[in-house]
Amino acid sequence: MPAWHPLLRSRWFRRGAVLCVLLMVLAGSFLLVALNRGSLPETMAGELRSYLAEHYGITLVSQGAAFSSPFRFRLQEVSLLLPSAGSDRLLPGPIYMDELQVDINPKAIISGRWQEAISALTLLSPRFELEVLDGDGLGDAELTTGEGGRPGQFGQSGRPGQSAQPSPSSLPGRLGTGALNLRLVVNDGSLLLLFTGRDGTDEVLLEDISGMATASGGSWHINRLSAATTTGRCEIKGRVVGDQLDLELHGDDLLLPGDIPQLATWGIGGLADFTGHLTGSLAKPIIDGDTVIREGTIWHRPVDTATGHITLDFTGRQFQFAEVDINHDQALYELEGVVRWAARRQAGSGIGTSADSDIGAGGNDGHLDLHLHSRRGRAEELLAVLGWALPASGELDGSLQFSGPFGAVTAAGDVVLRQVDIYDEHLDVLAGRFSWGEDGLQINDARLKSGTGLLRANGWTAPDGSRLDFTVEAEKWPLAATRFIQSMAPAWRGELDLSGRLSGTLTDPVFAGRVGLSDAYLGRIGPLQVEGPLSFRDGQLATTGMKATADNGGTWVVQGKIDNVRHEPIFDISLKVANQTLSSVLAMGGWRLPIMLVDGAVHGDIRLSGAAHDPEAMLKLYLAHSANSGKEALRLELLIKDRRVEVLHFG
Repeated sequence: MPAWHPLLRSRWFRRGAVLCVLLMVLAGSFLLVALNRGSLPETMAGELRSYLAEHYGITLVSQGAAFSSPFRFRLQEVSLLLPSAGSDRLLPGPIYMDELQVDINPKAIISGRWQEAISALTLLSPRFELEVLDGDGLGDAELTTGEGGRPGQFGQSGRPGQSAQPSPSSLPGRLGTGALNLRLVVNDGSLLLLFTGRDGTDEVLLEDISGMATASGGSWHINRLSAATTTGRCEIKGRVVGDQLDLELHGDDLLLPGDIPQLATWGIGGLADFTGHLTGSLAKPIIDGDTVIREGTIWHRPVDTATGHITLDFTGRQFQFAEVDINHDQALYELEGVVRWAARRQAGSGIGTSADSDIGAGGNDGHLDLHLHSRRGRAEELLAVLGWALPASGELDGSLQFSGPFGAVTAAGDVVLRQVDIYDEHLDVLAGRFSWGEDGLQINDARLKSGTGLLRANGWTAPDGSRLDFTVEAEKWPLAATRFIQSMAPAWRGELDLSGRLSGTLTDPVFAGRVGLSDAYLGRIGPLQVEGPLSFRDGQLATTGMKATADNGGTWVVQGKIDNVRHEPIFDISLKVANQTLSSVLAMGGWRLPIMLVDGAVHGDIRLSGAAHDPEAMLKLYLAHSANSGKEALRLELLIKDRRVEVLHFG
């Protein structure tokens, strides 16, 4: 083991090492304070001004200076005027910045190589205007801007027939993020622009820009300006007079919304081709033209292709679209309309009443007018766009109109839905006219089909389903296909005819009307033909005289009620029986006599009460050939309780 190893492990050595580190930190802090005291920072700034002027021809003006580390100091409120080449200046206007960071090379200072003393210049938050006066020439400059750090080349020639001499000077360093404002003031001349890199905000990636423009009478005529993005290319030509635009646009394989960030508000994305015009002003442009979107989104919903004419108008604050065809899977949607927004636009909440929907704006800061025609569309996709929390899905055909402020959009339409699932019910077809607004859903001449059954409905429901008011008519509606009926009477089968009024709520409906059943099986009884009045309210099924007729001519007339039909039904009903066999009457309740001594047609009364799983029944029956024969050969009284049959009278 080395002799110095115990020393390293000693407590004294560890304490000394920590103390040395603290002393070094304190020394560095005191050194930085000492460097910033007195006139040293301004002296260094003066030396830098002289150095830049002598070696690069750069004029530097600053309002303050301070060391941020022993080998780095910063100048505040800086302007740089780049050098001239003969009569032409590289940048006629100065570059302004919040700070200029100067990195010093200590090795160069120690060795006396003062020409290498500055290792780097970093421009923090640069801002500069490029003003090209009549006939002035602009040389070439190497620049980097944005986080991409890609070089760029800018060039401008003088009057036609002249050429500017490139400046031999260049500005080392990095622009970082900032603002670049080109202000061109000319009478005659031409502009040739070549650029590679990012813009100062790092928001739009430009692989290259090239073009040719001529100036005349204070306006620019752009013969061609071409820009390549990550995935495609855009070409521009036309005129710019002051801040007024009159340009033709053509873009191929643009990546949305990255290349046009404003479209992100509308949930528009994908690869796009565009041909149209750019008018309006620089502050409030108007984009108008034909577009094709592939494998993208419209209002945040997926699309395979979308084609149509659009106008994005920041002057009138509106987004118009016409002859728009949207394809997704087998669905086709045709749209036209306009979306208007208020002065301050926000993205996020829905145009309907739900905060989770996909288009629109927070609050009521805009307005929608939209006409939509759907062929093989999907109801659930449309509901998601609108932000309506309606549990429905199915294939949608028809025309719909939407209008109103965001947050209170109304809708109306004439539609046909196929293979519909709504509120846990399945329908083969749902068709009709509807309107949706602040007061709820109004349905006119709705037609619902399930198997061979047809149900017609007219009426209204509140937006949250808290109130209903419908008139309904049904023909041959299959009981087995209706979840609501099966939840109350799972053993019932047959076809339902119905007419009446449906009210109450979606979760607790109320019905009053007349019903008919054909080829019905009510548990073990059937087939029957049933007709009569029926009501349902608060979980209670009631009738004042429902008549059932069997195939053999026997009849049942039922009066009374069944409570708690959705869970554990409780009977309180009376039945009048005629021309039914005794064995069939007993079989209705799953009963039988220990010894079936007699059987045959009976008539009489039955009283049924108690829970459905173990009801109590009192039977007073007469055995005869006919209820009107007057020959009552036998009278039979039975009490059925606790699943036991007790004969009270027989004779």
